[in-house]
Amino acid sequence: MINKSSSDTSRRVKNSRERWWGKSYFGGKRPFGYAIAQDTEEYHRTLIVIPDEAKLIRDAVTDVLERDIALRAIARDWRERGIPTASGKAMWTADIVRRVISKPTVAGLQIHNGVTKSAPWEPILVQDVWERLTAKLNDPGRLTHSGVEPKWLLSKIAMCGTCGETVVITGSRPAKHAEQARKRRAAQGPKYNCPAGYHVQRSALHSDAWVERNVTAYISVHGATILKPEPRKEINANALRAEQKKIRERRAYQLDLHGEGLITDGELKTRLHQFAERLAVIGAQLAKSDNPDPLPEFRHHGPTRKIWHDLPMARKRAIIRQLVDVKICTTTRRGAGFDADAVKITIKETGQPLDVRSWPAEAEAV
Repeated sequence: MINKSSSDTSRRVKNSRERWWGKSYFGGKRPFGYAIAQDTEEYHRTLIVIPDEAKLIRDAVTDVLERDIALRAIARDWRERGIPTASGKAMWTADIVRRVISKPTVAGLQIHNGVTKSAPWEPILVQDVWERLTAKLNDPGRLTHSGVEPKWLLSKIAMCGTCGETVVITGSRPAKHAEQARKRRAAQGPKYNCPAGYHVQRSALHSDAWVERNVTAYISVHGATILKPEPRKEINANALRAEQKKIRERRAYQLDLHGEGLITDGELKTRLHQFAERLAVIGAQLAKSDNPDPLPEFRHHGPTRKIWHDLPMARKRAIIRQLVDVKICTTTRRGAGFDADAVKITIKETGQPLDVRSWPAEAEAV
């Protein structure tokens, strides 16, 4: 009897969802970015956009798609700012951020039994942006890293010049006594170390400052052309998006006709196949026209170093990964002080070394 009661409840819920799919919010805890509209007719529930939360979602999607910022960095930022989740607690993790920004709900969609329909509420994200986001997040070749987002510019980015391992912030080489090690760390500051065997050890503060000096100078001089996507005048993105929207509306209409028994399974299959083929073509063209600008912050006029200084660490790290390769090598110089020659910077696009000391003095004015 218990099993039968459970099966009956499941069947009624499934039938109800089938009946009101695309016409009503199914219920449950409110999704982040929306409030459940009050005083609406039963089985015709809808959602209302919360502007502040919607802006957070859009900004996070821009960070992921165009700025290569990690989800865990976004989660840490939201935690530090005390932004509450839909349940009221600022307990953000990368997985929670991922679920919030990639939910079909935020694109104004409802999915039932693997089929998508437009939902009766205002979308926060344009559908093709949401599709690009989900494609990127679900890409099996996408690199993800466990743990927290590093707080230092070159940690897990710069490579050891001896073995090729990425360097990390750790303590100094083990000393004879723990107190000696503690005093040495306090005196010298944090250092980048090779985790494979202490092949190299360099001051993190000085290494970061040297790389920042070179990269900001490079952006200041060559920023107008660095990896900037070439304009594609032959692609009318607005017209393509309008056509895309119409095709999706027609697809939803065909599904309704099939549900009412007005078209056969074969007719539905043929039309869905035609819609899918055209949507694939439009998606490919939009992908070409929507190539993100890798340096949007630096496209307007302004002091490059000031703009760089105001960027969050996650964004700085993304730019470093995008523009240059950094190797920390053993020094050949004797004596105290930072050896800039031991921190080698190479431009990824050209393979040329980057060292502003060889530039004219006026060229580095940023």
